[in-house]
Amino acid sequence: MMAGSKVDEGGSSCPTLTKHYPTADAFKQICNKKLVNFDAWYLVESRWFLQCQKYLGFEDFPSPNTKKEDPAMHPGPIDLSPLLDPDRGEDRPDQLQKHLVEEMNYSLVPEELWHHLVEDFGLMEGQTPIKRIARETGLFLKQVRIEIYLTSFLLCQHTDLETTVERRFSKADNLELMIDEMRKVFNIPTDKEIRLWAIYTGTTFEKFTDLSKSIQESGLYPLQKMMIEVKNDDGTWPRGGDKEISKTSVTSGSSSLKVSSSTPIPLPAPSTTRDNTTKEEDKNGKGWKDVDEWVSNTSKYSNNGEPWMEDSKPGICGLANLGNTCFMNSIIQGLSNIPAIAEYFENDNYEEDINEDNPMGMKGEIARAFGQLIKDMWSGGYKHVVPRNFKMVVGRFSPQFSGYQQQDSQELLTFLLWGLHEDLNRIKKKPYIERSEEEGREEVEIAKEEWANHKKRNDSVILDIFHGLLKSTLVCPECNKVSITFDPMCYLCLPLPVKKERQIEFTFVSLSPGIPTQYKVTCPKHGTIGDFLESAGKTLKVPANRLVATDVFHSRFHKIYTPNESLDKTIQDKDEVYVYETADVEDNKQVVVPVYLRVKKSGSQYSPNTTFSHPFLLSTPPAISEHDLYDLLMDKMSRYVTRPSPDEQWWKDPQKQQRKQQQLQQQQQQTSNNNWNNMNGAGEKMETASDSPQDSTTSGGSEVESPAPGSSQESPVHSGIEVPFQNNSVNSNPLNLQDDEMNSEDEEEEPPKENRIFTFSLVNSYGNSNLSQLSEDDDGLLHFESKNYIGLDWHPKAKELFFKEKAAGMVNQHESMNSTEAPKKQVVKLQECIELYTSQEKLSEEDMWYCPRCKKFQQATKKLNIWMLPEVLIISLKRFTYNRYWRDKIDHMVQFPIEGLDMSPYVIAPGHGKAVYDLVTVSNHYGGMGGGHYTAYGKNRLDGKWYYFDDSNVTEAKTSDIVSKAAYVLFYQRRSTSSPAKAANANANNGISQPAQQPAAEVGTATGAMPPVNGPTKAALAAAGAVVNGNGLVVNGNGVASMSSDEDMDIN
Repeated sequence: MMAGSKVDEGGSSCPTLTKHYPTADAFKQICNKKLVNFDAWYLVESRWFLQCQKYLGFEDFPSPNTKKEDPAMHPGPIDLSPLLDPDRGEDRPDQLQKHLVEEMNYSLVPEELWHHLVEDFGLMEGQTPIKRIARETGLFLKQVRIEIYLTSFLLCQHTDLETTVERRFSKADNLELMIDEMRKVFNIPTDKEIRLWAIYTGTTFEKFTDLSKSIQESGLYPLQKMMIEVKNDDGTWPRGGDKEISKTSVTSGSSSLKVSSSTPIPLPAPSTTRDNTTKEEDKNGKGWKDVDEWVSNTSKYSNNGEPWMEDSKPGICGLANLGNTCFMNSIIQGLSNIPAIAEYFENDNYEEDINEDNPMGMKGEIARAFGQLIKDMWSGGYKHVVPRNFKMVVGRFSPQFSGYQQQDSQELLTFLLWGLHEDLNRIKKKPYIERSEEEGREEVEIAKEEWANHKKRNDSVILDIFHGLLKSTLVCPECNKVSITFDPMCYLCLPLPVKKERQIEFTFVSLSPGIPTQYKVTCPKHGTIGDFLESAGKTLKVPANRLVATDVFHSRFHKIYTPNESLDKTIQDKDEVYVYETADVEDNKQVVVPVYLRVKKSGSQYSPNTTFSHPFLLSTPPAISEHDLYDLLMDKMSRYVTRPSPDEQWWKDPQKQQRKQQQLQQQQQQTSNNNWNNMNGAGEKMETASDSPQDSTTSGGSEVESPAPGSSQESPVHSGIEVPFQNNSVNSNPLNLQDDEMNSEDEEEEPPKENRIFTFSLVNSYGNSNLSQLSEDDDGLLHFESKNYIGLDWHPKAKELFFKEKAAGMVNQHESMNSTEAPKKQVVKLQECIELYTSQEKLSEEDMWYCPRCKKFQQATKKLNIWMLPEVLIISLKRFTYNRYWRDKIDHMVQFPIEGLDMSPYVIAPGHGKAVYDLVTVSNHYGGMGGGHYTAYGKNRLDGKWYYFDDSNVTEAKTSDIVSKAAYVLFYQRRSTSSPAKAANANANNGISQPAQQPAAEVGTATGAMPPVNGPTKAALAAAGAVVNGNGLVVNGNGVASMSSDEDMDIN
């Protein structure tokens, strides 16, 4: 049925529209209004909307005879059925079909226009408006967009992973909103502590630490299963894990869960796609084609420009962000602006080099997808393109990039260079080459042989353009064995010469009951808790052995640290660190005991397990009387706890006492009145009896006076004698019952021992479970050990009367809190980074070298030298440092030349010649770890101008903006008149040779050399085998340079 179709022959059938938008320009202006955050927009079917505009005369008429608002052109009521999924459920009446395209399938109209359309044309009966909210999205550069497809997630509880509830969210929604929805769905009280997990496989989980992040920033993908875990009452987590729980109830992870921030997590394809996929499609990877179906289709009105423009120019082409793919866009733009790469793919030269039979390659799919993308970008026909196919191909061969989590652009570059090289390798069959012994041979001879061997197995345009040669020298500290190897490289990963320190904020609580003070100190970044306490002690002027560092959260000690613990594994930036001054731990006359403040639960006398305020550490003699312990605790808390007066009955309820007093007064008054009335009544009776005995009636020796009508019953008279308290007992029964209640209350509120406002208990380390009541031994003393925890169980009335909450929460700030005290050198030169890279260093214990002479692993000294440089030099600035517990980014400015980078002084090969480079492109990273935003600068090879590439937006750039703190990967082009291939061959003929890369195992055992210079660690090699998994190039006899990400090469 249709509803609301309004065609009026007598006048305008669209009075609302024509009144507000009398011209086509006015109508188009409202359609193209600027997006404002949280504004409502509505979807209409494109064909209906076009017909509506034709009817209104805002579009060209189909024939000259057609008139404005011709009834024959009336579009009828708004019909949304072409946009709706025919299989939608009743709970999702506005569920859209997949793959809808703006302007082709639907149009977006602002809320005010939608209401005018409904008023003039009506809406199909039974249909629901499709409303969408404009939201500000983006990881760094925020833009207001309209999400057409909200992202669906499968919500479940840790107690039942199979039962899920589907809910939809905006990418701009933060994880806290998702948790709120999960609490509603699963009826989880707000005071229950929870953790949020993403489930990838049956054994792979990811825990979220920052719940303020948006869904986009968290890298979640559609139909991802999200699990909420509720903390047990005993303070443990059902899924286990460390006791050190962070402030968001999400810690660094559990050893029982197979998850790592640096480990690629394969993402499953949507089940709807897999169900209809044949085995052959799976084999070819085509069955994963719909993994991108979820990508939010955003409006063109997000100021990104049109997908095609007549004034588009070759190479000045943006790349659409498919959802956290700015890292990919940045690297693609970087490679696209290398002239040799752009020309090679733009002219289809890659077609003849594709090697589909290379077992180390990807059957040419990476090369074809990349080549087509470069051709589109340099065609001059697009303002921006959508790299959907390229992302799908990359994700198919490297699962790390298959989802929509933010990734490291350098890691993608590593994989892409390797993938393109193998797909374009001109060597059809790689020969096996055994490395020769280097002892007794000249360096030039070794280098020449290694380069020749490398070329026998590897020959591609990637090698011609990007491959150089490094010399690695290792010296055994025990036998002085010297091992020299030459390893190919695709880029230089340069460390930044910055001071390895970090600042930690903490709250200091002294032995005296003064106000705690917040401080900030600088300590070694990779030091220990002891190093931190040493730094704190110098600032506090307190010996470090009298300081104890703790992590306090929710009125509990989450962790009491020991001096030998690593800072990397313990204190994180957002932890609430408290440092307590204590007695000397080596003093046997004192023990340090943690103390919790607890209050009885409402209505329960036996569950004093609700902690409040801040816990503290108490230095006490190991043997102390109960009375002295109470006084010691009261002195410790004297700043915010007052003592009751000795005769103060504070435990009694004042209201009950007042009520009792009033009732006693009423009872006394009633008793007095009754006595008075009874006395008067008895006198009158006696007179009547003596004067008129006949008026009395005798019955069995009893004489009863009948009350007057309407009068109240007075006291009975027995044998002419009044019994005044018998009737009083009956009339005042309610008062007597209240007396019983008050007596019961008095029994419940027994006076506390010595008028104490709290009692003592031995409790568990979390303070939520009693172990035993503290009681004096035969010697009349309490005995403590350092492992004991004390719970002070406060009477609720005592907490209300004597605990000063405001005073307890007072904290002073030391002037150090206002100091930035960053590392001394905020600006470094690129040359300094190169010098640090080529300096000698000692290998760490985790990266020891196997000495063939000593037959054991040694912490050898290592020195890298540049032997040969490539045509295009890629320099990666090592801004990120990773380990299992710590992530950090160095935001220092690195001064690098845009023109004239002279690398000649750093090349040690004889006869190498001048090596002067000019910058052609830069990959930038803004923001912090685990997120941020990637962009790129590129110099267009046709017009010589610099441009700034921010996803789909491209703007002309100033050279003064290029050198910034965000610079991450630099691409330099060598000044040369010869082609890349000729230059490489000329170097080979001049004796500047590069060695073939052996398998990782062979390098270490056959020659005694360390694993490839930029290669993964031993653990990474063992885990990855012979496959590139996005974490660097793992070599297994293929002869290609071993490369690693920042994650695998932590010089800092």
